[in-house]
Amino acid sequence: MRIRSNATSLNTLRHSDNNLRNVRSSIEKLSSGTKINSAADGPASLIASERLRGQIAGLRQAYSNNENAIAMFQTAEGALSEASNILIRLKQLSVHAANEAVNDDSMLAADQHEVENLLSTLDRIVKTAEFNGRILLDGSMGANGASVGNNIRFVNAETWTEASPMEGYEVDITQVATQPYIRGSVPLTVQNIGEGVKILLSEGGRNVEVDTRFGKVKENIEEVLSNYKQDS
Repeated sequence: MRIRSNATSLNTLRHSDNNLRNVRSSIEKLSSGTKINSAADGPASLIASERLRGQIAGLRQAYSNNENAIAMFQTAEGALSEASNILIRLKQLSVHAANEAVNDDSMLAADQHEVENLLSTLDRIVKTAEFNGRILLDGSMGANGASVGNNIRFVNAETWTEASPMEGYEVDITQVATQPYIRGSVPLTVQNIGEGVKILLSEGGRNVEVDTRFGKVKENIEEVLSNYKQDS
């Protein structure tokens, strides 16, 4: 029994399979538009490719989110512009109605009718200005913001924050305000300020003492005295 094989044919078949595999890979790359389609194209390259694809998808979604936010702001801006026009007209009508010298009852009634229509329109704008089903101007979305500065506090309001009552808040005053005054044993003049003075400030039970004979205050006073003498 003999087993015969054609080495040349087997070698040709192997090259043919490799060529078919390369053609199949090239067609897959052309159809997908990407160089790396599977781990067979390179494991390290596939990891880098998937990472880049994830970043691209995130950036595209962020861009889409920005476009939606811009559209929402434009919608709110349009509604606020109309509300501003209504408020300006209400201000104009209130000033016109205050002119009692020339206004008669019919004119005042006409102004009142227009005011009621404007208020109804303003209420409708507040209730119907929406974006993607969310009302923008009725306070249901809440507010959250911060201001930068040494003397500006962080402002924060949530959707459950209650509005102030119509009658306002009741404040109890426990201490009557007093007018500030200056009291001293010697009149303060340009001539005697150069010798040095001590100033005591008292407010709310707290005292602050300023002594012009020391520190930066002394230098400033000497400069003022020098300028005063030059001018005189």
